Amino acid sequence: MNHATRRTDRALGAFYGLALGDALGMPTQIMSRQAITARFGRVTGFEPGPPDNPVAAGMPAGSVTDDTEQAVIVGQLLIGSAGRIDSVQLASELLDWEKA
Repeated sequence: MNHATRRTDRALGAFYGLALGDALGMPTQIMSRQAITARFGRVTGFEPGPPDNPVAAGMPAGSVTDDTEQAVIVGQLLIGSAGRIDSVQLASELLDWEKA
């Protein structure tokens, strides 16, 4: 395996890990540990967003949140700019994302 392939595999692994962890945690957003334990016990799989969660309500099980979506934006900017992100461009991309 060459260096570029290994680097790409590691980057994809990081994104997959981020997205999976984000999707597992999605239904518990803004909840305290005590509230999570009371409602879910232990989260061991993908759950839909609870209807009373102001952030995750209505999200299907396995959905990623803004955390993953914004990380993808940062990754795309890093790839497109040889590893350096222009803060104005990042702000513009985030504003465009927010509008969508």
